[in-house]
Amino acid sequence: MWKDKLQPVAAGLAIVVLPVVFIAFNQTALDSHTRRSIQDLVFILPYLLLGLSGFLGFRLGQRRILFICLLFATCYAYAQSQGLPFWPQFGFRVKTRVIAIALPLSLCALFFTKEGRLFSLRGLAQMMATFLPLTALTVGLHFKWQAIRTLVHLQLSPQIGFLHLPDLAVLSGLVFMVISLVSRERYLRGISIFSATALLPLFYIIQRTSILSSNAGRLQLELGVGFISVASLILYAILRLYWQRIYLDELTGIPNRRALNEKLTTLNRRYAIAMVDIDHFKKFNDTYGHEEGDRVLCLVAQHLENESNGLAFRYGGEEFTLVFEHTDPQAAVEKMDLIRQKLAEKEFFITSPKDSSSSNSSSRVQLTISVGISNESVVRRTADEVLSAADKALYQAKAKGRNCVAVA
Repeated sequence: MWKDKLQPVAAGLAIVVLPVVFIAFNQTALDSHTRRSIQDLVFILPYLLLGLSGFLGFRLGQRRILFICLLFATCYAYAQSQGLPFWPQFGFRVKTRVIAIALPLSLCALFFTKEGRLFSLRGLAQMMATFLPLTALTVGLHFKWQAIRTLVHLQLSPQIGFLHLPDLAVLSGLVFMVISLVSRERYLRGISIFSATALLPLFYIIQRTSILSSNAGRLQLELGVGFISVASLILYAILRLYWQRIYLDELTGIPNRRALNEKLTTLNRRYAIAMVDIDHFKKFNDTYGHEEGDRVLCLVAQHLENESNGLAFRYGGEEFTLVFEHTDPQAAVEKMDLIRQKLAEKEFFITSPKDSSSSNSSSRVQLTISVGISNESVVRRTADEVLSAADKALYQAKAKGRNCVAVA
């Protein structure tokens, strides 16, 4: 679980290097034509990447990603504008401070309001809540409300003030990151962690604009690099979602049969394949209902994945496949027998049978598995032949009374 949470954070930290490298590169001597070409590319690239990410997110049915892309694109256009006719007194540094405060607050509003269809009252309310912080801060500064001006320029804590960011921006960003890490809902957790990580390169650039005395053109260029980093991370998140849709089982979260088929094509010599089946699963489904059956599938899948160090695949239904590379058959048998034994020793509690009159009682059940193992040999040269032999061995394990390991 923590591996899934840390992966986007690691990707975000890697992308933070992009603005640092660019800023160092920008210090080198370049002719005016080359420098101008780079500036034009940096200016337009965030719009292109955010537009592509928003389109892909919409095609995936992830409306929050679409709103995130619209939010970042709006903030980028807001910062790069040379002065709107209604509030031309806004300086570049003031606008970047407004963005630093508004973005984490908007992300909190986006992720913790109930999602609705795009063209519905709930969807419209979610969009309005997303853009409310930026709008409120801008209107407050325009009418010179003292409370808003205090929030934008507030830096009281010396521990936070050294970042040259408003205290509210840092605090709200930290709150959003913590909530993202502890979220238990897989869908929200993945997207929110990427969104929280996307704030890192942007905050880095914004704090530079607060302390540098460079001209506005230079600061806008560096802000463009920051938004390129953000857009790159969001695009990476989208591609990761596509990968998960293709190669991960939606119910259990472990690799699916498509991933298994591709894994089989990479196997060489000295490997073993185990076919696993949950004992009496159909009877369990009929007794306790399909919802509890799905929960059992998830429990067994996580047990197999944890005990095999990520070598488990969901083959289909209540069947799973484990692949042991660079392993002799005896070691694979001992490993699977240990996995089987640990599962049988665990205690699982489920709700009452679906036809029970009591809705609050629970039952203790024992989950067991049958295992068939085969390995590459002279008579089984291909991975498909090894898989077929393991499947036949699985039926032998069932015939022997289940909750055991049989070898082809």
